[in-house]
Amino acid sequence: RITQDGASYIQDYAPPLLDAVRRNGASARSVARTEEGKRRVDTMRAEFEAFRSAARANLAEREADADSAGRRALIAGTAGLAGSILLVLLFTSYLARVIVRPIRRAAIMADRLAGGDLSVRIPENDVGEIGRLEGSFNAMASSLDASLGESRRLLEQQSALRRVATLVALAASPAEVFEVVTREVGLLSGGDFARMERYETDGSVTGIAGWSRDVGRLVVGTRITLEGMSIAALVRQSGRPVRIDSFADASGPFAQEARR
Repeated sequence: RITQDGASYIQDYAPPLLDAVRRNGASARSVARTEEGKRRVDTMRAEFEAFRSAARANLAEREADADSAGRRALIAGTAGLAGSILLVLLFTSYLARVIVRPIRRAAIMADRLAGGDLSVRIPENDVGEIGRLEGSFNAMASSLDASLGESRRLLEQQSALRRVATLVALAASPAEVFEVVTREVGLLSGGDFARMERYETDGSVTGIAGWSRDVGRLVVGTRITLEGMSIAALVRQSGRPVRIDSFADASGPFAQEARR
């Protein structure tokens, strides 16, 4: 049941939440959705507690059986009693190690997850049902963590689009709009600088707008020839997005500017 509830949370609750974020970030933070997520996590936490209680009851029952076997062994003699006690101790230790301790650890991790710590993970060292429970818990935590990151990324994109749309609605000049768009792209991509360029018919590009974390380094309004290796040249050749990991061995004006 815990595994099914976890899968239901991942498959039935998280995707609609992401869809709601994409459509309208405010509805995703509504009381109904928040209460639904809390109710599901509280339900799984209660099931963890019930699972742990059942394990304890099972352990108590097995201890009672072991005590009964010890009493019967007492009639057979001291040697039999000593052997029974030893077996009881070993069996109790085994149950505590393979069942009670992992369930207690899972309950503690579930409390941390319910408290908002989505980085929590359970070491998958056990086998059988306990091992599958640990794997399902980790899969659920990973999915929640990824969903939260995706939600934050979508909210950041929506905020950037809203700022650009507001500027356009205020009838800002094209230069101002280009400047804001370039800055938002640079911030969203985590870059050190970004530039908007226009391809010219003579094989050069003209800087239309620029943004840099170190203000004042990018030249805007001048033409630069597509010599050597550059993102602009590769984009023109392929017609697709391009990534360059290093300009260390590159030549040309773009490479010189990137190294600066």
